[in-house]
Amino acid sequence: MKILVAAALDPAGLDLLKDVGEVEVLSSSVCTAERLRQAIVKTEVLIAGTRTPVNREVLAAGEDLRVIGLLGVGRPALDVEAATRRGVLVLNAPESVTVSVAEHALALIFGLARKVTMADGMIKKGSWERQPLKGMELRKKVLGVIGFGSVGSLVASRAAGLEMEVIVCDPYLSTDMIERQGFRSVDLPALLASADLITLHAPLNDETRGMIGTEALARMKRGVLLVNGSTPELIDETALYDAVIKERVGGVALDLHRREPLDRHPLYLSDRVICAPALSAYTEEALSGGSVELAKSVIDYLQQAIITHAVNLPGGEKSTPGDTLWLNLGEALGQFVSQLHPSGLREVTVQRAGEDDLPALSAFTHAILAGLLRPVLGERVNRINARSLAEERGVRISEMRESMSANYRKLVTVKVITDREEGEISGTLFDDRVPRIVRIDGFDLEAVPEGDFLVIFNLDRPGVIADVGELLGRNGINIARMYNGRDPAGEKAITLLCVDAAVSGEVLNEIRSFPNILSALHVNLQGE
Repeated sequence: MKILVAAALDPAGLDLLKDVGEVEVLSSSVCTAERLRQAIVKTEVLIAGTRTPVNREVLAAGEDLRVIGLLGVGRPALDVEAATRRGVLVLNAPESVTVSVAEHALALIFGLARKVTMADGMIKKGSWERQPLKGMELRKKVLGVIGFGSVGSLVASRAAGLEMEVIVCDPYLSTDMIERQGFRSVDLPALLASADLITLHAPLNDETRGMIGTEALARMKRGVLLVNGSTPELIDETALYDAVIKERVGGVALDLHRREPLDRHPLYLSDRVICAPALSAYTEEALSGGSVELAKSVIDYLQQAIITHAVNLPGGEKSTPGDTLWLNLGEALGQFVSQLHPSGLREVTVQRAGEDDLPALSAFTHAILAGLLRPVLGERVNRINARSLAEERGVRISEMRESMSANYRKLVTVKVITDREEGEISGTLFDDRVPRIVRIDGFDLEAVPEGDFLVIFNLDRPGVIADVGELLGRNGINIARMYNGRDPAGEKAITLLCVDAAVSGEVLNEIRSFPNILSALHVNLQGE
């Protein structure tokens, strides 16, 4: 296995990768897009930094690429959307940098409160004028934390130790969860109006993009201090510059930027604005720990299909071996129902019912869609690109979560609507480890989801399956296992025959000609 390292990976992480593959290190001084495009040929694993230019052309050249490990924090020069469409998993290593990033945010808060960089600049110019440098204590000041993930929560905890009053806005977390950690949960308008200092730690999405714009800035206290150690797209630069020159905002600290190196935007030239070149995770501890964490995550995925901190797999940011069993079941359900109802797929509904320790619903959706599309699109579809490929084909996707199932502690159901018919299949894990298909198109049964199946729908009459078994025997096809189900009225039945060899079209047609046979199909469940 070829592993291409195009980032400043610590030797400890490099040694781990050398144990699983042939490692080639590409120096950052020659890591242009063209050089990377040449080097990535026959590469299965790429370790990239945030500035490694992994564009569409580079990804197209990496036909064997399976996983990209992204080292560092901030907006990467990696085309994540293109990687997703090609089915390439992107992993990062955020946990090892949490302390460094949180401490850097606090350093910027201190720097703004005591005007450290302004003082440094003035004294180096020969000035000893202290009047413009009057700072403020942080004790008893209100700190507004926007985004209460691992970094935001650590910043809040450290700030509380400074006797600051911390208020938190995170619409993705319950009020109870925030308040259990000792902080007051507020909505965004209340935070903006109350905070003396605001620090941003929110993820970038459609709701947060440009969240600090003209309207938000107008709601803030006059002289507020603003720190952004998160993605730069959270802030409208033009609106922020206007607020700075009008002294509505007393100071700003920015660690990540839309354009690197910085251009000459007047915002960055103000003496009330502190700029840093993406230093939040640039510590000895974070670089070493991040390298090891990332290498281990890549190896876990390659060797055990365990996913940790996926960038481009919603709902699959983390997975455990137990999650993998459930998601493998979901993919098998998708494969089965796709072959059972093979005409053009129009709608898919994924339903998860039961206890909360199941994988995320969106993770099930990706796995199920991969199973649904693989019989049609072949090996180029996987759990990473399945949703985007389905949406390209105009498939409508719905997701439903229910607290309980009538007959099972945990249940996954897939419903499809095709050009000609509707279908449904459900499955579960007995004892959280034994996969079973438990319902197909209204028929209850228990079937192991693996191997080749002859699926027969028939009128429930004596001797029907005996005739099928005799025909299979004449054609040298052995029946390994058999599963049956009947409708409540006892009029129709389903039989799944797990066979040791694929059933030919000729044999299928002969079975279909038998009396009382309603339909017969061959279904193959490919293993992981």
